[in-house]
Order: sequence, then structure tokens, then C-alpha cells
Amino acid sequence: KMEGINSNLEVSKDEQIQCSKYIVQRLLPYLKEINDEQISEMEVEAKISGVEFEKVKPQDAKCSPDERLYCDNCRTAIFDLHRSCWSCKSDICLTCSVEIRKGKLQTCHEDVSWNYINRGPDYLHGGEEEIVSTTDYRLESIDGLKHQSMWKANEAGIITCYCGAGDLKLKRILPDGWVSDLVKRVEETAEAKRLLDVPEMVMELCPCFTSQGHTGMDNNKSLKAACREGSEDNYLYCPSVTD
Repeated sequence: KMEGINSNLEVSKDEQIQCSKYIVQRLLPYLKEINDEQISEMEVEAKISGVEFEKVKPQDAKCSPDERLYCDNCRTAIFDLHRSCWSCKSDICLTCSVEIRKGKLQTCHEDVSWNYINRGPDYLHGGEEEIVSTTDYRLESIDGLKHQSMWKANEAGIITCYCGAGDLKLKRILPDGWVSDLVKRVEETAEAKRLLDVPEMVMELCPCFTSQGHTGMDNNKSLKAACREGSEDNYLYCPSVTD
């Protein structure tokens, strides 16, 4: 484990409550945004399938706990709803699905690479470190322009895969309705206990940004997680445990 970290740090009950309130306050808007995005895609799926919204049941992607999915276009990580081809197994995130339907798909023209030390799943939950791999993970850029021209959507919103084998099916990784249920529980808890009634803190610029308001690979606290043109959210703030 990391040296110099006080694992016996004592936190009062009041401090725990304040931290929990802060987390809820900051994360709820993003949860709602994710939920709205998923609802929109399921509404499209309902129209495609000719069924009521409540009857839309995305297929289970059957991912193993250690498996990671990435969008084959923009390289962003996929954690739940996405579209996938049964033949070539390509996966597309919901944002790219929307862009395909609008005919404005952005394409990644570069390799996404980062040095990631895999210390094993137990380490992520306070367990012992186990160096599984120190490989330089790289998502190689595919022929983006070719795929961009071959991913097509018809008037109904059905997206045809670039491999030509068929349509992209809506799939899920988390249990059906998990995000919507989470948002509902958080909102109910927040309303019942007024968890959102906490003082607003002065929002400082994230440490991963430069003084000009930009971020990049030259920042040792940034981890590239996607490749989207004209976007400032391609990087995640990823400090070391001692920061």
C-alpha cells in the first residue's frame, strides 16, 4: 500500500454527514444528465421497436466484472447503455449514436494511450496491492473516416453498423433501470433529509486545467479518457493518492 497515508484517520459523524451532503450536491446534476440521456435513447428504441416506453428492455451485454468497454468511435468509457453490433462486436456510446442520427459524427483521429498500472481489484477497495500489469494501454485509432462514412441511420433512427452485418442493438451493463432508480432514491433522500441544503463553496478551477483553462497530456494529474474534437472533457482528473 502507499506509504505516508494515514489509514487510521478519524472522521467525526458531523464531518461524514457534511461530506455526504457535498457528494450528493455535486453528483446529482450529473446523474440526472446521464439519466436524461438514457431516457432519450430508450424513447428512440421504443419508436424503433414499435412498443411503449415501459416495455423497452435493453439486452444484457453480459460483461465480466473486470471487462472494460470503450466506444469504438470516440474512445470514451462505456459503463451502461450503449449500442452494439452482434457481428463485429463494435460498441458505440449514446453520444455518438445521437451524432450519427444527426449526421454530425465526430471521429477520433489519434491513438489514445496511457500508462496504467493495474494493481488488481482488491487494491481499489483497500486490499493488498498486486501488480497485474504495467503495460501501456493503447486504443489504436481505427480508420475513423471510413467508419464515419459507413455508420448510417435511417429516418426511424435505426443505426446500421459499418461492417454491414446489421443494426446496432441497444444493450446495458448495469441492471435494468439502475440509473433511474438511483436518481429517484437520491432525490427522495435529499428531499426528506434536506441533504442539498449545504453552503455553496467557491468553485476553484480544477487542478487538471492550466491557467488558460485548458488541459492536456502534459499535465501529470490528467488521464485521457476520450477523444472528442472541440471538447474540454476528454480528460479525467487523476491525481496520485498523496495529492
